Amino acid sequence: MPIITPDLSGIGPIEPGTYPAEWTAGDYKTSKAGNPMLVGQIAITVGDKVKNRIVNVVTSGAGAFTFDQLLRACHLDEIADRLKDPNANHEFDTDILIGQHFLVVIEEQLYNGNKQDQVKTYLRA
Repeated sequence: MPIITPDLSGIGPIEPGTYPAEWTAGDYKTSKAGNPMLVGQIAITVGDKVKNRIVNVVTSGAGAFTFDQLLRACHLDEIADRLKDPNANHEFDTDILIGQHFLVVIEEQLYNGNKQDQVKTYLRA
């Protein structure tokens, strides 16, 4: 068996606060409710550590306000405005998000009695 160097420092919730983050990867899926969404991987800088998290961002319908926040946090206001126009072309290349830097506001939530972190809001860096 190989010798490995594990690092479990990414385990455990991030304390509530505002942190720099980067969109590192993503996939496009359908939510349980049938809504199209991005499943993104973000790297959040917490002190001298980077903690990776997965976020679900609905891209259509009433829940898409978070997608609008994300686009504006990435300085993609023109794209966000175009996507709001009912007469415009609504295609979006998700690769545009890879490497984008922004801030995330982390809040604490309970899941099955355990504390977890949750990305509440996206802000401009």
